[in-house]
Amino acid sequence: MNRIVAKLRLGTWGLRTLVSHPWPRVLTHFAAGVGDELMLTAMIRALRDRGAPRFWVMSNRPELYGQNPDIAAVLPVDPRVIPLARRCGAQIITPRYTVADAAGNSRSPPAHMIACLMATSGNIGPIRLRPVLKLTGQERQAAVQWTDTIVVQPSVRSAIRPNDLKEWWHDRWQHVVDALSPTHRIVQIGGENDPLLRGVLDRRGHGVGLREVAAMLSHARLFLGLESGMMHLARAVDCPGVILFGGRVHPDQAGYAGFTNLVRSPVCSPCWRYTGCELDRQCMRDISPADVLNAVQEALTTPRGPLPEVVAVISPTEQQRIVAALAG
Repeated sequence: MNRIVAKLRLGTWGLRTLVSHPWPRVLTHFAAGVGDELMLTAMIRALRDRGAPRFWVMSNRPELYGQNPDIAAVLPVDPRVIPLARRCGAQIITPRYTVADAAGNSRSPPAHMIACLMATSGNIGPIRLRPVLKLTGQERQAAVQWTDTIVVQPSVRSAIRPNDLKEWWHDRWQHVVDALSPTHRIVQIGGENDPLLRGVLDRRGHGVGLREVAAMLSHARLFLGLESGMMHLARAVDCPGVILFGGRVHPDQAGYAGFTNLVRSPVCSPCWRYTGCELDRQCMRDISPADVLNAVQEALTTPRGPLPEVVAVISPTEQQRIVAALAG
């Protein structure tokens, strides 16, 4: 043990970490939004399918990785983790799907974000475009009361990086809920400070964790919301979705098969901006309550069941194209 300590130059924290977890062989991290970390699980699964060892993941949301057989350990976001793993001889994978410009806006990804994560990890071949999240039977049973509900997330202002360009108008959401609530139970999720719609069951914040929301969605009839982490959570548990994309992000970059994706494409779309819109959010404004209601009614005609799964195949040429587009 003394030789190991001397070789790795470990302090008490490093030694305690190694004693508490399996020896690191590969480490990855994408400690950003909920959706980003969920998409990371798709990349991890694809690499595990290729024979990669179980992963160390650096994250402040360990609940997203619970029960996941691809994960060896989840460590908090800490600047000491990467040097520790590197000294242990672990491979470090730092994928991405965009880069920021000088104004802080994001560059439009050249492919689906999951495919970009795979390509920038230095790998090619097939990858399933769906996140991985494992619920226990007990978790599912505890959420059975939410069977056949419509789960709505009308705002993303509680996200780590809120973006007003994703928002749809509260009065329009209320119009949709008023039309659906006579025949459907509607549950609102999101941050506890998000505006509350009338006629919904309130599950905003209030200690409702991500796994509890996932279990709820695993029983729900439909998820209705914005392009957000909850959209990725719904896909992870095979909950159908109606998603208001507008035009900031295109479904080809973030969407999933089996969802109804409401998209509008003015000349500036997809802009990937966080600030400023010369067209006053025309892409969102052009989605009417009637459009949403029609999409919901059509989605409800499809029986609830496993969603279709798309497999992207990243060739060497495609991998080079994605990496070049996201360089610097």
